[in-house]
Amino acid sequence: MVDSIKIDTSYDGQSSTSRPPVATHMRRLGMRLVWQQADAAGITDPVQPVEFLLRRLYPEMPEPWFAAIFGKARGPSRAGPVAGVRAAVG
Repeated sequence: MVDSIKIDTSYDGQSSTSRPPVATHMRRLGMRLVWQQADAAGITDPVQPVEFLLRRLYPEMPEPWFAAIFGKARGPSRAGPVAGVRAAVG
């Protein structure tokens, strides 16, 4: 659980033409941080990275919601032993 959230107010003062590059940069930094955390967690299962991300993006969701998604993703498929995330959410 996050104890506090820091909001970057510097974004508010920028013009509409300068915001897209800043937003792109911020998104890339955020994704880099998440994947660094996933690497540090030692994830090896092909579904684990998505589970890692979804649990951080949606911590308020009930466990049955996660179980349904990851049960389908880890289930058998014609492509191999793991159906994958697209099969689970698609």
